[in-house]
Amino acid sequence: MIKTPPTTRTADHRLLDSYAIERMAFARKLVSTTDRVFSFITAEGAIADLLRTRVAPLLLPKMAALERAREWLFRTVSQITLNYRAMPLSAGHAGTVFGGDRLPWVQDAERDNFSSLALPAWQVHVYGDTSDEMRAWCSDHHLALQVFAYTPAHAKAGLACNGFYLLRPDSYVALADPGADPKVIERYFHAHGIKPFMS
Repeated sequence: MIKTPPTTRTADHRLLDSYAIERMAFARKLVSTTDRVFSFITAEGAIADLLRTRVAPLLLPKMAALERAREWLFRTVSQITLNYRAMPLSAGHAGTVFGGDRLPWVQDAERDNFSSLALPAWQVHVYGDTSDEMRAWCSDHHLALQVFAYTPAHAKAGLACNGFYLLRPDSYVALADPGADPKVIERYFHAHGIKPFMS
């Protein structure tokens, strides 16, 4: 008999309801971009023909040679700029990183902060130091706690010193807080009906 993972078995209906809300934002952006490109390709008239057959073939290769243009195109069609700010599962901020943001990638002398994300699970990241209470609470609740020595690279990425970031299994920031009180996490989970760990 296959056992249902604890996160699935204990998930509240509000967690499932949040999925459609979050994904709809990206879907609308993608459809809007696709519509604009399609409208340009199918537009009729002398000016549209001139742009499509004369200007675009000359301009597009030159734009593709520019790094900024390639970066813009990548950001336009990818999900790299997608965030879930102001969505049901997003709360708080610490530094310039808000609940709902994609966690900024930082490489310091020892390790990068994405290594722990290989296993999709709820976890807490701290850049700097945290309280003994936070360490004990995460341990008691089987919630992975990653503590990184604070560096200028973390500051440049907008990560707050000694604050914490509760990360969702998809590596987006669920909750960001400048303090070190685990009760903030407990209230967050309770408010959203989430039980990501074994009791």
